[in-house]
Formats: sequence, C-alpha cells, structure tokens
Amino acid sequence: MEERVEPLIPADAVVVGTSTIVPDATRPVAAIAGQDSSVRWVVWPKADMPERSVGRPRVWPTPNGAWLIYETEDTEDPTDLAARAAVFIARDGRVVNFALGTGWPVGADDDGLWIGDPRAASEWMGASDAPGEAQDDLGVAGVHHADRAGNGDAAPGAPLSTPKTQLVRLQTDGTRALILVDHLVHRVSLEGTHLTVQYYPTGPRQIFDQERRSWDIAYEAREVTVDVKDGLPDRIDTDLLPSRPVTAEADDYAAEDADDERHRRAVASWSNRLDLAGVEGTRWPLVESSDAARELAVTHVRARFEGLDTPLVIWTSNHPGYRRAHSDYRNVEISVQGEWPATVVVVSFEHCIIPELRLRRSYRVFDDAGRPHTWAYATVHLDEDLYTGAFPPRSAAINGVLDI
Repeated sequence: MEERVEPLIPADAVVVGTSTIVPDATRPVAAIAGQDSSVRWVVWPKADMPERSVGRPRVWPTPNGAWLIYETEDTEDPTDLAARAAVFIARDGRVVNFALGTGWPVGADDDGLWIGDPRAASEWMGASDAPGEAQDDLGVAGVHHADRAGNGDAAPGAPLSTPKTQLVRLQTDGTRALILVDHLVHRVSLEGTHLTVQYYPTGPRQIFDQERRSWDIAYEAREVTVDVKDGLPDRIDTDLLPSRPVTAEADDYAAEDADDERHRRAVASWSNRLDLAGVEGTRWPLVESSDAARELAVTHVRARFEGLDTPLVIWTSNHPGYRRAHSDYRNVEISVQGEWPATVVVVSFEHCIIPELRLRRSYRVFDDAGRPHTWAYATVHLDEDLYTGAFPPRSAAINGVLDI
C-alpha cells in the first residue's frame, strides 16, 4: 500500500538564528528546520483553545521563537467579543500555551506576550446630536439602502477620554504581571530596560472633508517610554509622563504591505516541502459536545440563508418612502448532510446573475475538532462572489447544478 502523504500547510515561516519555525495553518504542529536540513517536530494538541472554531493563526516572530495567536472567527453580534489563545514556540523546541479569553494581544517578545483591553478606541468617539430618524409602518429592520445619497450629518461631539485599562504580560515561565494604565493601550514593545507604551488618550476625532462632503475619522495615538531596569511597574500614568505623538501611520501601512509580501513568499517557499506522515499529535482532539449544542450550531448556520429569496424593503433618495423589491435569489433550498463533526449545510438556489443554472454552495458547520464555525458574513461573501464573477465557469455544471 502506498504511504499516505500529509503535507504541512504553512501558516508562515519565521527565521530564528540558524533555524526556521514553520507552523501549520490548521493543525497543532510546527517544524523547526535547521540549516543542515534536519527537521524537529513540535506539537500542542492539548492547548487550551476557544470553544468556537478558530482561523489561521497570526505568527509574531521574536529573536528566539515565534508566538502563534489563534482567534475565533467573526460574529455579527457586536457584544460577542472574539476569544483567543496563544502558543509560543521556542527555537529549542519548548512550547508554552495560554488561554487569552477576550484579551487583545498588543506586543510580544521572547519572555512574554502583552495583552490589552479588547475594546476599540472608536467606542469613545464623540456622538452627534442628530435626532432619531422617523420610521414608517414597514419599520427599519432589514431595510436595504439602494443608494448612498446624503442624509446631512450633524456635527459630532468631542471625543471622550479613554478609561483606565489593564495591561497584562503573560510570561513564558507561566507567571503573569499586571500593570494598570490610565488610558487604552494600543501597542507595547520592550527593548532592553525600556518599555514603550502606545495608547489612545481619547477616542478618534471626526473631521469634515469639504471635498467629499463627508466625515473622516482621525485616531491620535501617543506613546511614553518607561525605564524598567528595576522591574515592571504596577501602574503607568501617561498623563503625568512626557509623551510624544505617534505619527508614522503611512509607515505602518508600508510595513504591513511589506510583511504581506514577505508572508506570501514564505508560505510559497515552504509549501509541499514537509510531510507530517508518522508525526504523532498533529490533530486537535474532538471536543466534548452535546446533541443540543450541535443542533444549535446547525440552526445558526441554516438561519443565515433562510429568507434569501424573500422580497426586500428598500429606499432611495428620489422616492418619498420605503418600498418592496424582488430578491436576486429564487427558490432557495437548504439541507443538512453528514454526521458530526463533518456536518455540512448545503444551500442551493437560482440567481439573476446566472439564470440558466441552479447554484449550490456547502458550508462546514464544525471544524475537525468539532468546534462550531460561525459563518458570520457568509451571505455577504456569497453576494461578493456572485457579483464579481468569482465562481467556476458554467461548463463545470453537472445536471444543471453549478457548485460555487
């Protein structure tokens, strides 16, 4: 029998000294490749992960290792904060993992991961004093804006001061340090004995763009540097320290573009080079799950597509009120196939973009470990694919059905 090939799918590749750390995109395994072509495998199948399915981990390099940040997928509920977990892989093969809850990583180094408040500075943006809009008998829920003609925009209020927040350092020896900061922390770096903290003193200001006749949002971060040669402080009062503005926004964008290109090349260079066959512990174990929890997860995914073919309520600036319009979807059918965790919701429909065929798309409800997917923006992405032509050619249809 031919031996099964299980290629490692690289999430990234981080050069650390004379070694390269290559973590897998979906499985709890990484290769540590040496200059002599030797490969050492490290695994973390028992790491404490969030209850929902997580996406591809972000990889943060450090001088002696790499941090992997796992985050649950998007949700449409604004009160439902993403949960996270972190795994540190040292170049010597040591692995440490942490459950972060909803904490937001703001910095990383060899000895620790810095965790800040998950809320965005936009929560302290000044609100306008515009009166509420009137509703007619149709209500405003589910109303689709058929155009974007201006409504006027009342002058916004001044931004609010951001509150005291906790800055936590999760250290690779298993301990943690807590620092109380008087404002919302944005980013942290530790170089030698100098701790630099970027923060938002207030929420963003709203600035009116005369040319576009619209409001822009301006975030104004500042930073302080604290000497920590005698250890980390219990608190940092930025209002009492000399601070400087963080003005390198354009440079940040350029750095992001450069890192995106580096990431693309790193993934391409390590694809199909490493085989997981024979390596133990490369799969996440199945989570405990009740029948009721599984049924609820299936219901949530089904509900995203129910009503796709229901007539819409729209408004336009050249019409005095709301009115109904046909949906671009027709004859939507939803079915459930497969056993947990391989359960799939299958959505088939007709659409005005390709009226001569029936279209079909399948959505995996759980990942391989049995954690539920959310598919929060599934219909948005479906619309984007249809209207941009991101689907197989019509010739790929079988018996009048095109899988997209």
